[in-house]
Amino acid sequence: GKEGAINIVLLKLHIIQQPIEVLLFSELSVIIGMTQIYCVFMVGPIAFMLARIDRNIIEAARDLGAGFGRIFFKIIFPLSLPGVVVGAIFVSVMVLGEFATSGALSGRKVNLLGNIIVTQVGSLKWAMASVVGVILTVVIGIVIAGFLRIVDLKREL
Repeated sequence: GKEGAINIVLLKLHIIQQPIEVLLFSELSVIIGMTQIYCVFMVGPIAFMLARIDRNIIEAARDLGAGFGRIFFKIIFPLSLPGVVVGAIFVSVMVLGEFATSGALSGRKVNLLGNIIVTQVGSLKWAMASVVGVILTVVIGIVIAGFLRIVDLKREL
């Protein structure tokens, strides 16, 4: 907010003249907050897959004259892709059902699908809540199916 740590530091360093108001109760605050919360769910599976890569493969590529870019795109990225897919599935499932973070950080100004469902159930509009729930289920099903078409997780893990 206006009196938060970021604004205080920026004001003390004389980088800004007045507090930045977009850091609370805005779409940007929701994006920043959700990125911070769900970053660990994306980084964890990727770090796990990166730890499984045999260093001898990278050393062999260097011995054969491959540069960093070629090693990354031909070895590291394909071998870490299952971690990217697992992380993306984790984050996608959790974000589509999110309602508390957006409500707290946006002052109920930003509505995600989870917020709409909670509001409709609270208003006893079961039909609308069920329609949004079905849409949410179909969307996440399509997203997961798309991710699973990229990588065969049974084979990779």
